[in-house]
Amino acid sequence: ITAVNPKLTFFKLHNILARQTEFYGRPEPSLIHETAEIHPTAYVSETDVQIGPNCIIGPGSVILPGSVLHNNVCIDANCTVGSDGMEYKRDGDGFMRVTHVGKAIIGDHVDVSSNTSIARGLFEDTSIAEHTKVGSMARIGHGVHIGKRVLVGSKSIVGGSTCIDDDVTIGVGAVLSNSIKVNKRAHILLGAVVVSNVKENEKVGGNFAIDWQKFFRF
Repeated sequence: ITAVNPKLTFFKLHNILARQTEFYGRPEPSLIHETAEIHPTAYVSETDVQIGPNCIIGPGSVILPGSVLHNNVCIDANCTVGSDGMEYKRDGDGFMRVTHVGKAIIGDHVDVSSNTSIARGLFEDTSIAEHTKVGSMARIGHGVHIGKRVLVGSKSIVGGSTCIDDDVTIGVGAVLSNSIKVNKRAHILLGAVVVSNVKENEKVGGNFAIDWQKFFRF
């Protein structure tokens, strides 16, 4: 097959397979553990959601297909889990939205504060490991991997396909570019704009973020 725009053709075919066929799997009834507490105003999809023991879903929150919540997960008010990420392809004078088929997997004892959005993966899954805490009004992009015991400050944005290792601290209002790696025990200061990898134990700040001591010397 010959195509003038192979990438666009690929994603058009992908959208057809995802929306009109069972190529990526057949929808399965959602599984909600009997000990989970779901507020009456919350919405949980009837298909392709798993909610484990002792989870709490707050008022107004939306849990969409592809969401997997393990044990003792707390989702505060007005959060969205499992939404599509921002993936569009140029198509003539407009854009074509790409359907996401990955999952949003949230590990044991993760807390997600109010008004936060966590996207499901495009093809690979989005994942947040155990004991991580996500502040209010944060945005976790598609295909992001967040390790154990990470603190994500309020109003932070983590771009798609970024990998955050264990025990990282991300300050309030920080912005992390897509497809970067933040290594273990790094500390990103509040308001930082991070566009490149962060080393293990490194502390960075500023726009664009650089080593903390160098930032203050300048």
